[in-house]
Amino acid sequence: MNTGFCAPSIPFRSIHRLIQSVLPQLSFSFYRHQPIRADFSGGQITSDAGLLPLRAFDQRQHLTSDLAQLLSDPRQDNRVQHDSLALLRQRLYQIVAGYEDANDADRLRHDPLLQIVADQKLGQALGSQPTLSRWENSPAGRDLVRLNDTWCEQFIRLCGAKGPPSSARLRLLLAPAQGGSLRVG
Repeated sequence: MNTGFCAPSIPFRSIHRLIQSVLPQLSFSFYRHQPIRADFSGGQITSDAGLLPLRAFDQRQHLTSDLAQLLSDPRQDNRVQHDSLALLRQRLYQIVAGYEDANDADRLRHDPLLQIVADQKLGQALGSQPTLSRWENSPAGRDLVRLNDTWCEQFIRLCGAKGPPSSARLRLLLAPAQGGSLRVG
């Protein structure tokens, strides 16, 4: 019976050794609790490993740490388990991984990879869905304006733009956010 599949030219057991010889080990230094290494050898597997290089980029460019410093936190210090930086990273990286709803936080709060990218100790749960929902709905208008300004500055710095964007480019960038159509002029 022809199934359309042919036997691999390399014995299956040799494929692992081949991959190990071709793909280098990747190390990430942003996690302060222990070294993180991706070595493609199996073991604990995650489908969200692409978050690791993003988190390393974030660390080098100080993206989330700069944004978190701009947020005022009205919570009582003695009752805070997760600081704004950890919650910001948890929420952003959940969205980047395809979990747009904060409802996913209850299931993902125990995910080792998300704990790593949020810089939480392994085994220490991240913020729950109610915590994330309260936190992400708490910023004042002035916090949002500062976040937007800093985000634009980070974008311009990373993209290498010389000076502030022209008024025409600003209108082009802001039109969709203001409910308008894309137009320049």
